Amino acid sequence: MENTKELYKKYCDICNEYAKKMCEMYEWYFEDCFWVSDEPGGVFCTSGIEYSLGMEDIISIVNNNVNYETFDEWWDYNYLISHAISNHPDDASFYYINLNNWLKGVPRNHTKEELQKEEKEYWSRYNFNKE
Repeated sequence: MENTKELYKKYCDICNEYAKKMCEMYEWYFEDCFWVSDEPGGVFCTSGIEYSLGMEDIISIVNNNVNYETFDEWWDYNYLISHAISNHPDDASFYYINLNNWLKGVPRNHTKEELQKEEKEYWSRYNFNKE
């Protein structure tokens, strides 16, 4: 059996290869990205921390050859839904959709326009009129 250091190095190498492939697919510069706490396989952040992704999402993106438009639509939906969840914490109709389920076509309960109104309501509570 391999020692744990060798095994961990292989794991890190595989995580980095997946992240590099995703960066290549989306024309991101891997060198400008980083793993939080320098821990491959945890949370991967793009430059400017525009996106932060777990390994499960990275693997899904690469293995399913998810185009950027689909990725961005999923990301934007979950970004907007986060405001609705904050506005209505007890409303079960607002929930995040993980990437695997998004790709399977899990129904979206709310339109983008509805969620944009929720975002505006969220920011208005803090007097940050994000438009």
